[in-house]
Amino acid sequence: MTTFSAEKIRQDFPLIKHHHKTLAFLDSAASSQKPHQVIERMDRYYRYEHANIHRGLYALSEKATQAYEQSRTTVADFLTAPDPKEVIFTRGCTEAINLVAHGLSHSKLSARSEVILSVAEHHANIVPWQMLAKKIGFKLHFLPLTENGVVDIEVLKELLSERTTLVSIAHVSNVLGTIQPVQAISQLCKDAGCYFMLDGAQATPHLEVDVTSLGVDFYVFSSHKMCGPTGVGVLWGKRQHLEEMPPYHGGGDMIEKVTVDGFSITDIPHKFEAGTPHIAGVIGLEAAIIYLKSLDRLGALNHDIELGIYLREALRSFPYIRTYCPNTTASALTCTSFLEASWVGIVSFSHLKIHAHDLACFADTYGVALRAGHHCAMPLHSYLKTSSTLRASPYLYNNCADVDRLIEALHAAEKVFLA
Repeated sequence: MTTFSAEKIRQDFPLIKHHHKTLAFLDSAASSQKPHQVIERMDRYYRYEHANIHRGLYALSEKATQAYEQSRTTVADFLTAPDPKEVIFTRGCTEAINLVAHGLSHSKLSARSEVILSVAEHHANIVPWQMLAKKIGFKLHFLPLTENGVVDIEVLKELLSERTTLVSIAHVSNVLGTIQPVQAISQLCKDAGCYFMLDGAQATPHLEVDVTSLGVDFYVFSSHKMCGPTGVGVLWGKRQHLEEMPPYHGGGDMIEKVTVDGFSITDIPHKFEAGTPHIAGVIGLEAAIIYLKSLDRLGALNHDIELGIYLREALRSFPYIRTYCPNTTASALTCTSFLEASWVGIVSFSHLKIHAHDLACFADTYGVALRAGHHCAMPLHSYLKTSSTLRASPYLYNNCADVDRLIEALHAAEKVFLA
């Protein structure tokens, strides 16, 4: 029996609580709101604990260093990773992907290489590889999707070869909300002898993640989509791979020794964390993880799915609206374990007669915040044969009243635009 209560959760989020009568925030896939536990933890660090880390020999610096490194251990536990030293803090998911791309470009990628992505990728998992492909000359492949919105495994089987260096896909689509069949893909990559990376930006807010059982070589995610602060992300990689990769940035804290003739590199994780990091942000990320782990996470996931279903069914009453989300029955979408999950409740849709941007602006007058455009996924929108969509992404603090407010706004918009 679920112990999850959205109404109780709403009290933890100052913005949601403050605007509870005037705002339906349905854009958490872009960036979630923050609970007071995260805000207060970061405030406490800045007020009473701030000092630079790793180099100070005084108590305050040692305390800040301890808090920062404890966050690394918490992240490793969150990912069920075997070693906290495999956790690299970055500025976000985008930098984490670029770090991997930079590392592989030095010794693993050549003109003979092939990299496999999917048409559903966020630009952050496309552009770095396109830049490298142009520079190095390797070939990029893009996997199509099945009717269920996941990558076509049969096409992947055909594309994998001895030339394949990497398969990199989003664990959860930021447009469709669909969860990829990761274990099946992982086994294929293992058999082919290539790296496998998952972009977990949309997965970590909703799912329990075990990088070991997933069988991935690299896993990346962002703090700000899972109740944490902006400007912080994580790259997890297998120790062997991280040790083989060169540093991404040069500067303080990533060196062992520097002379006028050269330098030597320190060990992981610090060789990838040059300069003063976002200390408060990393501490805030730990607070976000502690907060999420205190919840009934499976209950929270089913809550998000049920709101997505509620919205999907309500949108079916609009003859000019087309939805881009699973058409599976509601009973098949809710789950009794994370392994059963196939969707996280994101609903993208388009109106055949009103532009997405116009609808989003109109919805804002009703206090509804939702995303409009291509959601940094232009290839997917081309694949879906639409230039833009509206995206509603329910999360912990949303309720049926938020969806009802959106539906009310859409009805009002049609009266104005289709009059």
